[in-house]
Amino acid sequence: MLPPTATITIPVDEGWTPEQCGSLLNRAPGWRLEFFAADHPSPTDPGGYVWVVRNETDDPDGTTCLRKVSNHGWSSHYLRTELADVQAELYRNRTRQGAGVRVTPGPYRIEDNAR
Repeated sequence: MLPPTATITIPVDEGWTPEQCGSLLNRAPGWRLEFFAADHPSPTDPGGYVWVVRNETDDPDGTTCLRKVSNHGWSSHYLRTELADVQAELYRNRTRQGAGVRVTPGPYRIEDNAR
């Protein structure tokens, strides 16, 4: 078992499939996944840094997550998002991950701002 402060960096590149991107989102609930979305609209620098958390108890069907985006000087709230939408976003941006996608074990418990 990894300590809660450990972060795993997973290299993601053009060879990744949509299914592989989805597998990152299906990690144990309570973990946080971070990646760069170059195509996210931003009022400052291009793109946005996406944080995705699957709360341990909020999603019994396992089809949604909480997603937050930020970049230089701004950030959104955590909002409930379909996992399929985040999977597609990561896949579209798979070539823009630099050092890789970061996965950090939790448990993370994020307030859902959409409720």
